[in-house]
Amino acid sequence: MNTTDTGAPVRLADLMSGGDMRERVAAKAMKRAVVRHLDAAMRAQGMTQAELARRMGTSAAAVHRLLDRDETGLTLATLARASTLLGVRWRIAPVGWGEGMEGGEGAPPLEFEPEHVPAPAHAHKAPARRRRVRAAASA
Repeated sequence: MNTTDTGAPVRLADLMSGGDMRERVAAKAMKRAVVRHLDAAMRAQGMTQAELARRMGTSAAAVHRLLDRDETGLTLATLARASTLLGVRWRIAPVGWGEGMEGGEGAPPLEFEPEHVPAPAHAHKAPARRRRVRAAASA
């Protein structure tokens, strides 16, 4: 058991009392929830990370970071692009919204759906077809 300088046990609440720690824990919890939904959509469609990367027009490393539960540097643009391709819908609302928060009276949660988020132009391009070159027949 970890203890403080006085010998008292260290409580989780004490460790998380700093804002920085709370933010890191919250970010990881949010990222894990996002990844859980993206993973489920990929499995349901039989899509690999490599295929998602190709459709997103990005690298396999970028998709790996997107799906890394501990990498919290996710941008909303990347989330929207992946969600659009996977058909995942999101509803985002702060806790307590509309319960006396300034400007929150009756405000609906923020929603975005794949139909409303334009996919990048290169995401829907068909792969280039390779031309077969026939060797000239020797006479």
